[in-house]
Amino acid sequence: MTSLFKTRLLVSIIFISLSAVVFVSTTQDKEERIQHILDQHIKDLEVNYHISNNFFKTVSENAFFHITHSPEVLELLYQAKHTKESDKLASIRNKFYSKLEPFYRQLMKNGVIITLFSFEDNHTFLRLHKPGKFGDDLSKVRYSFTYVNKYKKPIRGFEQGKISHAFRNIFPIFYKDEYLGSVDIAFSSESLQDNMTNTHKIDTHFILNKSLFDFNIWNAQKNVKYIQSIEHPDFLFAITKEHSLKGIHDDEKFLTEAIKYQIKENVKHQSAFSLYHPIDDTVKVITFSPIKDIKEQKTVAYLVSYIDSPYIKSILNDYLWINLILIGGMFVITLLICSIARHRHFLQQEVNEKTKELEALNENLQHDLDNKLREIREKDGMLLEQAKQASMGEMIGNIAHQWRQPLNALGLVLQKIPIFYERNKLDKETLDETIQKGMALVNKMSSTIDDFRYFFKEEKESSDFKLVDTIENCRSLLSTILEQEKIKLHIIVDDNIQVNGHANELSQVLLNIINNAKDALIEMSIPDARITITAHTDDEKVIIDIEDNAGGIPETIINKIFDPYFTTKEEGKGTGIGLFMSKRIIEESMHGRLSISNTQNGAKFSIVLKKSPSS
Repeated sequence: MTSLFKTRLLVSIIFISLSAVVFVSTTQDKEERIQHILDQHIKDLEVNYHISNNFFKTVSENAFFHITHSPEVLELLYQAKHTKESDKLASIRNKFYSKLEPFYRQLMKNGVIITLFSFEDNHTFLRLHKPGKFGDDLSKVRYSFTYVNKYKKPIRGFEQGKISHAFRNIFPIFYKDEYLGSVDIAFSSESLQDNMTNTHKIDTHFILNKSLFDFNIWNAQKNVKYIQSIEHPDFLFAITKEHSLKGIHDDEKFLTEAIKYQIKENVKHQSAFSLYHPIDDTVKVITFSPIKDIKEQKTVAYLVSYIDSPYIKSILNDYLWINLILIGGMFVITLLICSIARHRHFLQQEVNEKTKELEALNENLQHDLDNKLREIREKDGMLLEQAKQASMGEMIGNIAHQWRQPLNALGLVLQKIPIFYERNKLDKETLDETIQKGMALVNKMSSTIDDFRYFFKEEKESSDFKLVDTIENCRSLLSTILEQEKIKLHIIVDDNIQVNGHANELSQVLLNIINNAKDALIEMSIPDARITITAHTDDEKVIIDIEDNAGGIPETIINKIFDPYFTTKEEGKGTGIGLFMSKRIIEESMHGRLSISNTQNGAKFSIVLKKSPSS
């Protein structure tokens, strides 16, 4: 095995190893970034569901308040409970219906589909939505009524009835210190879907597990429009006016066999999940949010949404190009190294051959031959060094051309080496200094990657941390873009101030606020653009102020900037979720307070946090 072959083999092994490392690293980074987006889709759907549920809760509680504060209604229900004569009971029922029927029509406008009154024995007294149907026993089909009538406590949740499902709110009714029965104020999944669509601006449909139906499924279809779900064989899709077959069939091509298999596996866990799949020229994301039944708290239905994700598409494109550029660049370097090794090998062979020829000459000419040989070796050495420098220059040129901007500085450092050599300045001190500069750039890039990983590291428990360290970490991440936009960042914070909480979460909030200030300064073209961060302590609190000189926020919208999906930026340049999430992090996770006000120069965000006892 020749030395040239060994060199090529070693270089090839190094190239394959580095390529594997690059591929694994970029793949892991891609998956983490995509998972973060998928988790955000799950949170968005869950938040929207809770908002709609709270709306229904408010409507039902207001309706119950109206009923229980109407003496005439309670008196009629009291008489009905104590009446044994069927004719008299029918008369009371008619009066009861006439009294509440206008109110029920108002409730229908807010999504109420069922208002049902039952006695303590679980027999129905009146259905406002079906006044002709009464007297049936709900004990075996409606756990919610048996619970409320037994324990005299309200209950809320999703429940399948004899024919259709609903989100139910059942309340106990008392009158004259006597328990009369209960009332069910229920909302349909269609009302929930419509409310979520209006709030979330994303179409959401509803699927139910077939196990909910204790009779033939297709008999139920005659009363409520159910069809087979395209997502899972064990679920039915509830058709509504807004969620027709047309929209579902548009999404069906997204559901490949691989996606359906992933849905099956995730449904087994009965928890929320989100999946993605590139299709045509976009990336489609499907999100499942579980709905649990009122009795056993088992997942019996899902809210399902489909949405295009340009962010995941961008991540996948970046992942492809980064791998092509990095692996391509390393491949070019490998070829150059192999070429240099081959050239050196043949030069060495030529030197050896000429040496053997010189040794065979007459001893009388040895002195002259030695001189000639020395000259030849000197010339060969110069040629070899020139070839090495030329190859190295080409290599650095390719790296500088192919790799991204963070590597440009490293390329410039390496390009100085040939210049020092040609000027005979390539001594050990110069070489060491150049290497130190290159390693500093590499370490700086590595440190930046570590900083980014730090900001997304999950912290389960609160801890004490230095405020100035967290702010300085934010500065290091934003320094390049701020310098590029000529924005000055002033930090006036005492080194001794410590905060109790999650440092990475506070960093995310600071980055959000500083980035918003930066965008405002750029948009307003402020000549002396600056952002100032100050902090001071007050009793047991730490107050952090972030102020810019971009002119402030209009008073007409300043009270809306923490609302979800509200943004002052152009369409496509802002999501409206950054400040909303920042306020949630400060007030819910760190038990602090985040507020906004206008100053003479611009906007000022104020963060109030709990001070560490050691501060």
